Amino acid sequence: MGSRWLKESICDNRKIARLSWFEEVLFYRLIVKADDYGCMDGRPNIIRKELFPLANKVTTASVMRGLERLTEVGLTECFFEKGYPVVCIKSWEQHQRTRAEKSKYLSQKGKSDEVQNLVTLYNQLCSNLVRCEYHSENTEKLLQEMQKKGFDQEKFRQLFTKANESDFLGGKGKNGWKAYLDWLLVPENAANVLAGKYGGKLEKPVKGGDFIHIDSHNYSKEDYQKMMNDLSGFED
Repeated sequence: MGSRWLKESICDNRKIARLSWFEEVLFYRLIVKADDYGCMDGRPNIIRKELFPLANKVTTASVMRGLERLTEVGLTECFFEKGYPVVCIKSWEQHQRTRAEKSKYLSQKGKSDEVQNLVTLYNQLCSNLVRCEYHSENTEKLLQEMQKKGFDQEKFRQLFTKANESDFLGGKGKNGWKAYLDWLLVPENAANVLAGKYGGKLEKPVKGGDFIHIDSHNYSKEDYQKMMNDLSGFED
């Protein structure tokens, strides 16, 4: 692993400007630790140990959130290699020298295109659910399992569309829980969604129990008078 270059253009880089201080530090340390192809083991616990060996206050959770943010602003991308994630810095070859013949972490860049395509489809169709910024190590395995059960692009499209129509899965239930990609990729959950077991729009309770709240209707003065007469048993 050779020396890394930091150009003065980072000072007015719009993507970097969107980062918090911690996210920016995370990005620079990724540059230092990445191999000659800008890649490294993408497991958050490994990254924490490699990049912050003396920073005991830095948690795996904060690193994971930081990685999600770097991907969100377009500075990094994530691939899967041999069952575990690999994080890669975008436009690496434009700013750094490449000496090694092949990447230490990634033998076939683009191997996880299928997973990335699924994530893109999910984010496009499931705007009401939890957005997927950094897919988990388990996503690829779940995808393979779903494919064995006959799920293709069209079936996934049906699943995501149906899920997004559900108020419950979109967080409008009593506890506010929202569905996310890996949850939808569990075969049993997917089957229930497609079967309509999570419904669509939740019914809003009528104010006042079994009584209709008259303020919710566009009644005229004459309508109110007639109702009062009907209730009292008298007429004008």
